[in-house]
Amino acid sequence: MRAVRIFIGVGRLHPLASLQFEMNMLPVKWEAMKRSIEFWVHVMRLSEGKLLKEVVRKAITFGGRVQWVKDLRIGLEAFRWQGLNLQAFSGLSLSEVKHILKCTAWRRAREWREEARARPKLEVMGRLMDCRCEARCVEVDCNRHRRILMKLRGGMAELRKETGRWPAWCGLRRDEQICKMCEEGEVEYVEHF
Repeated sequence: MRAVRIFIGVGRLHPLASLQFEMNMLPVKWEAMKRSIEFWVHVMRLSEGKLLKEVVRKAITFGGRVQWVKDLRIGLEAFRWQGLNLQAFSGLSLSEVKHILKCTAWRRAREWREEARARPKLEVMGRLMDCRCEARCVEVDCNRHRRILMKLRGGMAELRKETGRWPAWCGLRRDEQICKMCEEGEVEYVEHF
């Protein structure tokens, strides 16, 4: 996520949900669970006698004492695959299993979608998600334009609507958050900008 922030040009306080939406990426915990299950399926499909397969089998028999097995169980529960065995994947290639895992992860991972709907700061991002916007800031070539657009979408632009919410010593009532750039006397918000 640090690399994403550097590429887009936003600070560390920029909402993580906004970055994940713009990059069209799964939250890291879902990506980790998906990869853990992919690895388990791959290893268990290896031919008998392979050392890696024997080590994984032994780790699974130890159960909760091995961290990787705990993480695998958590992942299987999150994907709602806890009762699944490898016979369910017998007719599928590894790439098909990965595709199923990816689709399931996207259906199950709703943290950043819910965060966008819950936080007033992410109102623009929530509306973009509702209309299924496919345009991404990362596709903008100019660094400056990409940064401004990302800040607008992520609720981090220096608009009066945002800065006016700050503490009482500098906070403004909504009707006092007038745009300083134009002479229309309107409250400054994203659409006005």
